Amino acid sequence: CSPYNHWLPRRVLEVPMLTRDECDQIIQRAMAAAERNVLRAQKALANETGELIDEHENKTWHGLMEEPLGWQKTRHNAYPTTDLNLVTDPFTAEDRAFIGNLLHRRLSPLMARIFGITQASIRTNDMFVVRYDAEKRAHLANHSDDGDIS
Repeated sequence: CSPYNHWLPRRVLEVPMLTRDECDQIIQRAMAAAERNVLRAQKALANETGELIDEHENKTWHGLMEEPLGWQKTRHNAYPTTDLNLVTDPFTAEDRAFIGNLLHRRLSPLMARIFGITQASIRTNDMFVVRYDAEKRAHLANHSDDGDIS
């Protein structure tokens, strides 16, 4: 066990990890994924596929057509966010690789040092790009998710 992790359980650790340029690149990639989500929602709502849409799916597709367009708004109840999931939303393979590699280079060394584990043992289960708008929701209340680290 790491000598650094005795104070970390259930605490928030804020560390600047990304440059302005890197943030801008992630934002551009997320906006492109949101645009692809709008196209998917338009097709689903027009029922071009002929598939039956259940109530939850219908709510999700309609949510994508609300401002901000293409962003998920129905994923979390306790701590609602406007977000895009890197796995389930239409990011390209290049987008996923760029963001995953960037976070691995920046976050893995930090997590390894704090928790006294090897960088090779660190994995990401869920990865989201969360959108904050100063006029609407500028932050998310501190909370813990189900994972060991969130």
